[in-house]
Amino acid sequence: MPRLRFSTPDAEIIVTTTDNPTTQDLLAQLPLTLTFEDFAGKEKISTLPERLTTQGSQGSATRDGALIYYVPWGNIGFVYRADGKHDDDVITLGSIESGMDQMELLEQNPVHVDLHNP
Repeated sequence: MPRLRFSTPDAEIIVTTTDNPTTQDLLAQLPLTLTFEDFAGKEKISTLPERLTTQGSQGSATRDGALIYYVPWGNIGFVYRADGKHDDDVITLGSIESGMDQMELLEQNPVHVDLHNP
């Protein structure tokens, strides 16, 4: 599966994507520049310019290091304090391969999202 790079001047997070229609729709929107913020001390979230398709994608349990799409709000997020509960409104887009320790830095600058080693 393709890998995504979330980068700022101070951080780089590499994500291995999951094969589902929602992820494919996100890949079709690249490149993106997003702004992230903390949500509930559990996730770093960002609103996408366009909602992603969810048809054919299944909900999932949250887990640390997951890149998710939250269907009701139409946003993506990095989970860092997961509750592990299954939620039909949470679609996993991928998992952090490297840079989990740099997640705090995402809030400091705009984040450029593109394919890593296309």
